[in-house]
Amino acid sequence: MRYHSVIPWRRHLFVDCGGHDGCSVRRFRKDFDPEGRFEIVTFEPNAAFAGCYSALPGHRLIQAAVSDRDGIQDFFLDREDGDGSTLFRNKLTRDTGGFGTLDTANPAQVQTMDLSSWIRKNTSVFDYLILKLDVEGAEYDVLEKMIRDRTIRRLAHLFIEWHWDRVGVPHDRHLKLLRTLQRHRLPILDWDAQGY
Repeated sequence: MRYHSVIPWRRHLFVDCGGHDGCSVRRFRKDFDPEGRFEIVTFEPNAAFAGCYSALPGHRLIQAAVSDRDGIQDFFLDREDGDGSTLFRNKLTRDTGGFGTLDTANPAQVQTMDLSSWIRKNTSVFDYLILKLDVEGAEYDVLEKMIRDRTIRRLAHLFIEWHWDRVGVPHDRHLKLLRTLQRHRLPILDWDAQGY
């Protein structure tokens, strides 16, 4: 599958939501964009990772969590390595049948951004847009809002890690969202950038 436009003047944009320590940017540049034609915007609310992005070319960091609304929200940190930090207090951890840890007693306050609104304001229908979501459960609200707002139509590809089984999203809701994305003919790639 091709992951770029054949039209040379077209703007190429990779929107990385849940950037962690920059591993997704490194994987994307290595595996999908070795020519460096994409602009990259990363949403990462964990301030501990801000320094990881300073040396990345063609990149902009937005220190916010993506959501279906703008605001301020509790953000529960994985204090071991930050890998599973989430907006969901009830996310499963190693102690409850999931992975990692979660500090639910001391949440950070982070800015949330309505991703659908951000895409409408910062991209055009002519852009070649790849969206990557690894947002620890927020992907359902985000994508459902994009479908309602029709900003889902701006995507050329969706790279995603699903978390329905870790944050209490019913499997029926997960399947319904998958069917809707298929009806939009949106190519979906299961995403993992660990080790990059």
